[in-house]
Amino acid sequence: MSLRLRPALVRAAVGVSLLLTAQTALAEKARLILDARTGTVLEAENADQQYYPASLTKIMTLYMAFDALAHGTLKPTDQITMSEHATTQAPVKVYLKPGDTIDVDTAMRLIALYSANDLAVALAEKIGGSE
Repeated sequence: MSLRLRPALVRAAVGVSLLLTAQTALAEKARLILDARTGTVLEAENADQQYYPASLTKIMTLYMAFDALAHGTLKPTDQITMSEHATTQAPVKVYLKPGDTIDVDTAMRLIALYSANDLAVALAEKIGGSE
């Protein structure tokens, strides 16, 4: 039996994960709750403060990559081109420069092993067109 994920289900899972992460890990620091359909801000506290992505965010990015690999929209040998935006992420990074390329397989391994924020952003851009 093959598991086929619907985009709406994936978006809902990501939303719930981010909500739970915000409520547990960052509840005292920041909170931003949006209506997924309208984009309306339902609740916000310190929403404009900069916080680095948590490991759960990178796990969800990898999950989306595995889903794209399973559906054939992404291949392990596909090349990811590092954007200016991706290379400016902090704190954990592999220090590729804008325009450098890396294959999906290697990027996924580095994200998993080193929690590389720059590669997670670049992979998200590859999968979805933007972070």
